[in-house]
Amino acid sequence: MVGLLNKTQAWRVYAAVALAALAPRLIVLFWAPQAYGDAAAYLRVADNIFHNFCVSLSDPSTGQCVPSWGGNQLPGYPAFIALVWSLVGESLAAVRVAQAIVVSLAIVWMARAVGQLTGSPGAALAAGLVLALSPLALAWPRHLFTETLALATTIWLFAELVQSLSQGRLRYVPLGLALAAAIFIRFDSVWLCLPVALCGFIIHPPQTVIRRGAILI
Repeated sequence: MVGLLNKTQAWRVYAAVALAALAPRLIVLFWAPQAYGDAAAYLRVADNIFHNFCVSLSDPSTGQCVPSWGGNQLPGYPAFIALVWSLVGESLAAVRVAQAIVVSLAIVWMARAVGQLTGSPGAALAAGLVLALSPLALAWPRHLFTETLALATTIWLFAELVQSLSQGRLRYVPLGLALAAAIFIRFDSVWLCLPVALCGFIIHPPQTVIRRGAILI
């Protein structure tokens, strides 16, 4: 580990990154909310999870619950929607706000990881602001698509890799959780296994990576 930010520096950085990540996303999602494309399928599965406790594309009002894996993806995103509904009621706005909060927390976690690796508040702030203000990712929370949570879990996974490098060991449990969450949201997240493996070979001898890699599977 190269160094740590002191508590005052750390909280200032985290607060600035959190504000930069969350505020513009909230502005965009309330200014121009959308629910097109695959949203209808995700919402139907979420309805079944919430009302019928099943993963299905059947009409939720019938309670038939014909088994399904969740549509064109695994049911991670519909499960997230159902979780939000269980906490605050059936509100699409609440889902959008929740996913904006989740991705903002992931960005703060990455800033923290960079701060741990470098010991530099400037580097931590820069990394956080680049992710927070990226125009390619800024507007995703306005949609009821998988992309926001996929981005959040990807950032979480890479933050764990950065922390692994700073600690000189793979953080197997959080990496496994991040990878599982990412794949549960989008099938193509399975490719995230590659940077995890690469980081493992950078930190550990090959035999250690192969032996302990099973923990992440």
